[in-house]
Amino acid sequence: MANLVELMNLLEGGSLSHEEFKSHLPMFSENLNASYDLLENLFFWSRSQFHGEHLKLEHFSVARLVNDGIDDWRRHAAAKGITIQSLLTEAIMVTADREMIRIVLRNLVSNALKFSFASGTVTLTASTAGALTQITVTDSGIGISPEDQKRLFSEEHFSSKGTANEQGTGLGLILCKDYVKKNQGSISVESYPGKGSRFLVTLPSALPPDPHLMENGGTTLGQSASGNDGGAAPCSLLETVRRFLDG
Repeated sequence: MANLVELMNLLEGGSLSHEEFKSHLPMFSENLNASYDLLENLFFWSRSQFHGEHLKLEHFSVARLVNDGIDDWRRHAAAKGITIQSLLTEAIMVTADREMIRIVLRNLVSNALKFSFASGTVTLTASTAGALTQITVTDSGIGISPEDQKRLFSEEHFSSKGTANEQGTGLGLILCKDYVKKNQGSISVESYPGKGSRFLVTLPSALPPDPHLMENGGTTLGQSASGNDGGAAPCSLLETVRRFLDG
């Protein structure tokens, strides 16, 4: 964020030509995307930790949820020459809070793009086995060491720079774990250094239609789905955000 402000000041002060400014646009765009991701994660995390949330359970198609956001993801991927492919079918249905799962998938895809090289591929798939549905986000990137895998979903601050030196906060995966858990699911990773990573999210499969659900396929539960039950301390969260903004 500080780099963006500096770049604009140079342009306004005449120290940077329009041609030089244009050459920085890809970096400018990438930083804006990272800042947007941070602010969205911060908003949802703070709402979860300080105000509590109510799950709005719905039966929905994973493919439709992905299709709603895939154009934006592909624009981000194009900046690095990465291909995103969805092998999802509309028949794969889950019962969960649609907005929470959208945030989870957005974070997983963003991470996959961050740690993939140009000409790489990010693939989304899903399969159902009885009462559970597993969604996977697979990349052909740098992979994760066994030591770092143990830290990914912990409350400890952990973040690495991407293949194009992208910065991160480590907040995204903590939010993913929190949201998946609230939806009675699980999240895990399979990865080998130099061979890419595969993140697996398991959620309840969609059950037969429930007459108590509203016409739009969802309803708000009467009980809070959160509260500060062991999440990261607010001061740690603020320190993480400050480090990102100062970078």
